[in-house]
Amino acid sequence: MPKQRLYLLLLAAIQFVHVVDFLVIAPLGPQLMRLFELTAEQFSYVFSAYTYSAGAMSLAAAFFLDRFDRKTALLVSFCGLIVGTALCGLADSFALLLVARVVAGLFGGLINALIYAIVGDMFGEAQRGRAMGTIMAAFSAASVAGVPLGLALADWQGWAAPFLVVAGLGVVCAGAAALLLPPLRAHLHDRAAQPRRNPFEVLAQAASNPSERAALGLMLLIMLASFAVIPYISPYLVFNVGVSEKQLAYVYLLGGLATLGTSPLVGRLADRRGKTRVFGWMAVASGLVFVALTTLPPVPVVVALGVTTLFFITVSGRAVPAMALITGAVPAARRGGFMSLSSSVQQLTAGTAALVTGQLVQSHADGHLTGYPLAGGLAVVATVLALLVVRRVQPAG
Repeated sequence: MPKQRLYLLLLAAIQFVHVVDFLVIAPLGPQLMRLFELTAEQFSYVFSAYTYSAGAMSLAAAFFLDRFDRKTALLVSFCGLIVGTALCGLADSFALLLVARVVAGLFGGLINALIYAIVGDMFGEAQRGRAMGTIMAAFSAASVAGVPLGLALADWQGWAAPFLVVAGLGVVCAGAAALLLPPLRAHLHDRAAQPRRNPFEVLAQAASNPSERAALGLMLLIMLASFAVIPYISPYLVFNVGVSEKQLAYVYLLGGLATLGTSPLVGRLADRRGKTRVFGWMAVASGLVFVALTTLPPVPVVVALGVTTLFFITVSGRAVPAMALITGAVPAARRGGFMSLSSSVQQLTAGTAALVTGQLVQSHADGHLTGYPLAGGLAVVATVLALLVVRRVQPAG
């Protein structure tokens, strides 16, 4: 339906802003480490400040998110993210940057949960994979346009410029969503027909239901695998492989262009061939790429770009069927709270993985990193466990 496509486009635009804000910190790593004189461990704090605050807020929101119109909740969260992003651009010290990332994370963590809950409400099981593929394509678009342009802005006007521009773009998207998105209250009617529950029953229900337990476990494992590797891709490419800081833009441009086409394709394939099966294919491929990327020696730039592009394709490709499975594991009346709980697991795991990698990876005086292959090994172990857990995730009755 045309209206559904419009709503999906608006949600993808909000996700685009959210993802650029979250992603751009990683490729700015070499600049931040140099300008603020940060060690690899200190940079992991900058990355984790966002994810831990997002995880804490998402956990709290699991108790109340299903009580509100999803449109209202999304707009409030998005406006908070815009403020946090602007504060990042205004920070002039390591401490202030940490505080700004905490503010951005408090609101950014809710956006994922709300967008996935809205998609789960709007689209049935037969179309959910394709819809999730469209939302995941926002990640690709952020990589194609947002991150490379952000790096170009940082090179031109300084590292703070990308955050200020993203905040401005967020204002435009928030206005469009306020005008065009309809009220999203269908889940409130489903909730009204059920007995009133204690908020802690959100946790109790997830803990007692095997499929919901498995869905949260799947989220934990795919995030652990991804973010054991992601925070140090840019520093490793620059200091170990020989990619220049200016060439980092091509990593995200090519990876994003590839996944812009493959994410919707994987979504359609998941609807036709089965989400669990397609997840398995993409997970195995991602495990191989984890090993290749984290052990990459100095190579020509074209080889490095080939490996990083495969990384983008496989990691985003496995996320599409995984998110379709996770959103379908819970009834609509509880979907917002559950997805907020899932988002909490997602963010807390990402932050923990980054901190663990910060202990495994050591930076030397010349910038050279050691220990990155250990992070790749951790990602492979988490991926193997995810292949075992995914078969236990079943659609809600």
